[in-house]
Amino acid sequence: MKKNSPSTTYGTGLASQTHPIQAIAVDLDGTLLTSEKQIAPRGGALLKQAAARGIVVIIATARGFQSSSQLIAPLQLNAPFVCADGTLIFANLTGELLQRHTLPLALATQIARLADENGWELAINIGNNNYLKQRKGQPLGHWHDHVYIVPTNETAVTEPPQRILCWYREAIHPIHTFCQTD
Repeated sequence: MKKNSPSTTYGTGLASQTHPIQAIAVDLDGTLLTSEKQIAPRGGALLKQAAARGIVVIIATARGFQSSSQLIAPLQLNAPFVCADGTLIFANLTGELLQRHTLPLALATQIARLADENGWELAINIGNNNYLKQRKGQPLGHWHDHVYIVPTNETAVTEPPQRILCWYREAIHPIHTFCQTD
């Protein structure tokens, strides 16, 4: 019986006819985490067993690195870790960045400017930081862990962001148009 041998050091290549699974990818919110935002005991135990058998266990989440890495640290996984909706891929929980996918700076600036002109709030992710447009009466600057309040959306776009989140229905078409023409 011939063993498959992956080219990475993340697994031990235990895939065979009796163990065909080489990798498992799992989300956090609504999947691995309980409603109390803790790892479900049974799910966590099963993932640890899989990793011990040489199966690569990949966590993929919309969350940022800081909050999600703290949540999954007890699993003691040594596998790629996908954050921020796939825009950041880390080698493992040590924080070694493998890939960062960003929007072009000019496009991000156009979207932020359009949002400012229309009064839309955006969540702009750059690196491990999240920038939010100031609401009435809200102080500027550091708000909490890796979250900053800025006077306008455009002032947040100092370098290419990984993602821009907007929750205004009327923003969908204009932003989509920018993305299609850039």
